[in-house]
Amino acid sequence: MTARNVGLWFADPTGLHPLWGLLVFALSTGLLVYGSFFAVPFGPPPPFDAWRDAQLFWGEGKLLLIVLGSTAVMAAIERRDFWSYGLGGPRALRRFSWGGFWGAALMSALGGCLIAARQVTIEGLLLRGGDALVYGAAYAAAFVIAAIAEEALYRGYAQTTLAWLVGFWPSAILLSLTFGLVHLNNAGESSIAVANAIVAGIVLSLCLRLSGSLWWGIGFHAAWNWAQSFVFGAPASGYLIETRLLQSQTVGDPFWSGGLAGPEGSVLTVPILCVAAVIVAATFRRAALSARSM
Repeated sequence: MTARNVGLWFADPTGLHPLWGLLVFALSTGLLVYGSFFAVPFGPPPPFDAWRDAQLFWGEGKLLLIVLGSTAVMAAIERRDFWSYGLGGPRALRRFSWGGFWGAALMSALGGCLIAARQVTIEGLLLRGGDALVYGAAYAAAFVIAAIAEEALYRGYAQTTLAWLVGFWPSAILLSLTFGLVHLNNAGESSIAVANAIVAGIVLSLCLRLSGSLWWGIGFHAAWNWAQSFVFGAPASGYLIETRLLQSQTVGDPFWSGGLAGPEGSVLTVPILCVAAVIVAATFRRAALSARSM
């Protein structure tokens, strides 16, 4: 093997070879995870009841810093713009807002269907007035942080680079499978919930494909979890937050109600996600046609 061929294993004409880029990204992420989650302890718990939620979202905040840090490392190595891995693009705030609107709207539609079908009951209102506004805003911010972290991890640098090796959709399917299987670690998750997470990953990948940006998907991801967890007071990925607006209870067959996994564990989530895919396709194809006509 010639020196030139050896060199092509490490770099190609556009920069670092994608395979080595993925390995370096995984290594830097692993080192940052170790340093953040294991080498640095949480410290003593603060004196309030929401400590369990605070610990969870502090973990998501550290994950965000880890993913953004690893992405910054790869952007420096590859001499690319940090924002080029799905975090840039025009009209980011507008896309984020519309994604948030549809995430909340479709989760509300799913919750409404489950209530109407008597699979879920609403047992009471837990927060009122100023408390509802304060906690609602705090949890919204926390879910945005979590959504940015997860979207940047699964559909940021990894998606962009793996697509160079195997193509966009094979890489999207592989990473969506990973995204879904990671949910197996969550307490109360079901096989249907894992399958729904995989389908959600495909829908969010479609958004990235058509828009070139993660922001619509980030808004959708955050608002979906916020509406499910805070508004309906149901588990999200098997986790039930401490302070929520409504108290809900699953009373029907887990196949329909979602059981311990929450509404996203219901088989009814599949048609809802199909509607989300249609909305994504219609939104960004229309935007692309408008841009061409200008």
